[in-house]
Amino acid sequence: MRKELFVFGVAVLAAACVAGASLADAAMITEQEKKLIRAAKKEGGVVILNPLFSDRTSKKMGPAFIKRYGLGDGFKFRNVRKGTGSTVAQVRQEIKAGKFTVDIHLVSAPGFFHAAVKRGAFLKLDSGQWKGLVKVVEKAGQYHNYPYIVTPLAYSFQPVWNSSCPGMKDFKVTSLFDVVHPSLTGKTIVTDITKSFTTTNTVIGLTEAGVNMSDFWQKMKATKPIVMFRTEPRIQTVINCERPVDMFNLTGRIYQNVLKKPSLAKIIKASHFKEGRSCSATRRA
Repeated sequence: MRKELFVFGVAVLAAACVAGASLADAAMITEQEKKLIRAAKKEGGVVILNPLFSDRTSKKMGPAFIKRYGLGDGFKFRNVRKGTGSTVAQVRQEIKAGKFTVDIHLVSAPGFFHAAVKRGAFLKLDSGQWKGLVKVVEKAGQYHNYPYIVTPLAYSFQPVWNSSCPGMKDFKVTSLFDVVHPSLTGKTIVTDITKSFTTTNTVIGLTEAGVNMSDFWQKMKATKPIVMFRTEPRIQTVINCERPVDMFNLTGRIYQNVLKKPSLAKIIKASHFKEGRSCSATRRA
């Protein structure tokens, strides 16, 4: 993106915090980083655009990044969260205009990144840390294109439900088709796949695995679902029993709400589909 130094810095931090390596594992400041710290201080701030990091994560990530590199209290770390489709639309427009408002773009949209690299849209990621992650990424068969694109994390959508809601006490999920059972009429949420790269890719993955998604959507329609987009408001709808079943949400959203209200740990459930699940590996440039 527009500032090479921050592309690298935030990539290292998020890779360490989210992909499984601790900051202690990457305790040594690399020679590449040492060259960038002075310029980072002069720049004064960084903006990261992504669909995933919650406000809670951002509040921890920013101070950790600033502390690790000794950037000082005046350094600004800004986390901008939008839907996957919205982040890609924004960055695509900025690439075409040649004017950037964000430094880092984090999203699971490999096709977009592949095309953008061909157009020379990204600066190189001068990283001394990537070598510690590349084997894991390649073992998982995930796209990357170092030094322009790194892949520091992944997630998958899972069915989530509230067992305390009326009629949900004995509900369980093993198959995708369990979330469209006739007994769930008026209780379901369907994600808006027209706005989400990751949801679209999940549906494509299930289709390629042999699932009859046309049949699934017909059965889902029969449950009279409401259409919602973001995982945050959807998990609240589940918690409030307005719609106790969400076909595709994130277990991380459960965790975030359990931190606020520990009693939710006993009633908000998650499972996985025997048909399989799609790994949404997130790229950063």
